[in-house]
Amino acid sequence: SGARVLILERGLRTGRKILVTGNGRCNLTNALADDVGHYRGENPRFCHGALSRLPVADTLAFFEGLGVPCVDEGDGHYYPRSSSAADVADSLELAFREAGGEVVTNARVAEVTPGTPWRVAEAGGRSWSSRAVILAAGGRSAPKTGSDGGGFTLAERLGHRVTPLAPAIVPLTVAGNFGHFLQGVRVTAKLRVTDLKIQAGPAELMFAHYGLSGPLALWLSVEIGLALEGGPLDLELDLLPEMAPEEVSFLLQSRVEAHPRRELGNLLLGVLPRKVLPAVLRQQGLEPDTPCSEMRGELRERSVKLLKSYPLTCTGSRGWEEAAATLGGVDLGEVDPRTLESRRHTGLLFAGELLDVCGECGGFNLQWAWSSGYVAGRSAAGL
Repeated sequence: SGARVLILERGLRTGRKILVTGNGRCNLTNALADDVGHYRGENPRFCHGALSRLPVADTLAFFEGLGVPCVDEGDGHYYPRSSSAADVADSLELAFREAGGEVVTNARVAEVTPGTPWRVAEAGGRSWSSRAVILAAGGRSAPKTGSDGGGFTLAERLGHRVTPLAPAIVPLTVAGNFGHFLQGVRVTAKLRVTDLKIQAGPAELMFAHYGLSGPLALWLSVEIGLALEGGPLDLELDLLPEMAPEEVSFLLQSRVEAHPRRELGNLLLGVLPRKVLPAVLRQQGLEPDTPCSEMRGELRERSVKLLKSYPLTCTGSRGWEEAAATLGGVDLGEVDPRTLESRRHTGLLFAGELLDVCGECGGFNLQWAWSSGYVAGRSAAGL
């Protein structure tokens, strides 16, 4: 639109959070990202306006135009053809500068003052004036990238309410030594939250010394992040999600009949990773070298129950340092969903993680960043 645009970047380069997405590969969108059902917050429907203005198809075309073709890896997760998050960040900054945009790095904004024009000042004494200001400072997740939640403070000083915050897309900690015993083991499983009637999966779950990681745990963290602020939650782990309880019982019985001389610890070899059944057996006070002949009656029933609903207590998460997103943010009721302009101040706009919008794991939060940034930018240029 010909607008003059200045980016005040806190760090030494732009796009540092992009660099750590997708394990350095940048899962930049998802085939399902236009659907507001994949976003959380006090009003997920708020997302519809921005997502419809820059949907997934247009996002892919935009990056293609930047010279960053994207590929669907077969599960709806889109990555740059080069599998390089740095290529995404560099292409965005290069295009911005080529269009006449200016970037000031190492700019630590301390104050944003409304008026005609707006005034933005940094701690070092420099200041800038403009007719519009877009706050796109990110949430509190991954503070090592420079996004430490300072944008929320600026928003609150301008009279905006910030809803309760919690880490999201983050590994979960669990009580006991189950995760420690299975450290590094991956399974396809389901997780249920006993008291909240929430379930996730089937998806890959990875055990760690502190508890649970992998896509399943990261997805569940979006659903329970705020609830965990109130204390531990009881979980049920389904280690054989594709089977009904009676099928698991039949499997155990048939394995005992087929391999009567095996030790119990090897009974489900080829069905579950080698370490899993021994961990379940120890929960019942049995050693893995117990003869298979013991797997009958009440023991089989208890084993079925544990394989289908192993009890775990989630004590929290790995916190902001390991989180990839933020639950909560600037109250959406104080922002116009059509323009992303503040309802309190003309010329103040918001984009990205700063708003009370949190997508599921898998490219949804980056799609929200692209779509909300597009709408906020277009709106600011039209003021």
